[in-house]
Amino acid sequence: MPLVDVQWFGGRYLCRPGTLGTIAFSAATMFYLLRKTTVIEWLVFAFGTFLCFFPNLATDLAGIAVIALVWFWQRYDLKRKEAVAATRRDRYRRCAGKVQAGGFAWTKQRF
Repeated sequence: MPLVDVQWFGGRYLCRPGTLGTIAFSAATMFYLLRKTTVIEWLVFAFGTFLCFFPNLATDLAGIAVIALVWFWQRYDLKRKEAVAATRRDRYRRCAGKVQAGGFAWTKQRF
């Protein structure tokens, strides 16, 4: 007797969200997706993982949307932090040619 009584096309459908839910569950238990998750991200991510385990189209789509939301949220945050770091790096490179003298920064110029 099979554990789940579905047609052959229904079995393929049940496998995909369950697999995504399992991957999301492992990421949620490690507190890490693209970077370390915050408490709020973890709660939202755990809710999306919970939704993926129910064999219903509506809950599967909602769970996938919530997981994608957290993924894009972390991706946006990483891009933002990378841009801030690049700005700081450029500012440092521009100031690298300046010399501190008497508390004032002046560039090396020939008169």
